Amino acid sequence: AWAQVNMNVLSWLNDWPLLEKHGIAGKRVVVLEGPYGTGKTGFLLAAAKAAEHQGVTTIMCKPGEDDPFSVLQTAYLYSGKGKRVMVVIEDIDTYASVNDGDYTSRLLEAFDGFEKGRNILVVMTTNFIDRLQKGMTRSGRLDGLIHIGPMDRQGVERLCRMVLAGSLAEDVDFDAVFTATKGFTPAFVREAFDRSMHPAQSDVQTRT
Repeated sequence: AWAQVNMNVLSWLNDWPLLEKHGIAGKRVVVLEGPYGTGKTGFLLAAAKAAEHQGVTTIMCKPGEDDPFSVLQTAYLYSGKGKRVMVVIEDIDTYASVNDGDYTSRLLEAFDGFEKGRNILVVMTTNFIDRLQKGMTRSGRLDGLIHIGPMDRQGVERLCRMVLAGSLAEDVDFDAVFTATKGFTPAFVREAFDRSMHPAQSDVQTRT
């Protein structure tokens, strides 16, 4: 998953001169999909920071608050004269569902309507990929459809060391930790590590 987001999102932000040199810059549309708590929103915040560092304008489109068509039009205006814009649309399924074909079609046409020379990266998220109309995810319409799911063994260890830095025993059995958290999304794994500190803190306070 990290390799995919690095190739489809972060490279567009960080490696622009190289992409432009090889003629693969310009418009890009990416969807991050997976269950709640996998870190999609957290990644978007990290991408927004990378965009700011590279001088790329970021426009957020939040469900229930913003109209995607207005946001895309704003991005279109901002992206003139060689400028770059990243548009983030969270929970795209709330807009483009299988039950609203007309709305979905118009949204897809808006994506396809970016003219050459407009440098726009559209990153969308969804917790329900099955709710999107098939035309939304077909090959050629999206540059990247990235599944973000439960953590692997290496990810669990890295997160544990980050959250509990300085508080871990030297002989932690991370294979056992992974077995205990297997299938959990990152948000739940993080919560488990946070809660593991509570008994230890209470014990220290009692002895003090």
